[in-house]
Amino acid sequence: MLACLLGPVCGGATTLKDVKIGIHVIDFVTNAPAGRAGIGIVYDPRIKESAEDAQLILDSLSSPALHLAPGLKPQLIDVRDLDDTANLRVVMVADHMKSFYDSLAEFGRRTRTLVLSSDLDCARSGKCTVSVASAPRVEVIVSSQQAQASGIQFSEAFRMMVTEY
Repeated sequence: MLACLLGPVCGGATTLKDVKIGIHVIDFVTNAPAGRAGIGIVYDPRIKESAEDAQLILDSLSSPALHLAPGLKPQLIDVRDLDDTANLRVVMVADHMKSFYDSLAEFGRRTRTLVLSSDLDCARSGKCTVSVASAPRVEVIVSSQQAQASGIQFSEAFRMMVTEY
């Protein structure tokens, strides 16, 4: 999900390793709102690659090899229905979603939701809170601007391991 798990136009499918890295990011949020247990996998069903990547992400999150925290429930969400969702702790952005980055950034700020992408440029441009890629090497980028605007705080240990923009 992260290498291309949440990117605009990536060249490959999301892997279990990508998803594992993304899930670990959630553990470093120090001020997660109480009662939020949803993981929204946002995609555009009109774009084949986006729908396929979203399903790969969902399958990875459902894998026994991934130890998802108790209560975290993944769900596919059409990007056009995002405003109708509630109790999301994180939004994972499927592939081919670059045209929606502005609305995803606004959603994150308005709802105080972590927006996670595998497109490194999403965080670099301040549209996603965090971007993660596992290939060719692991990279985690945090948009300080988006995190602050969304009211999301990360542990100091996490901030020492990532690149902030």
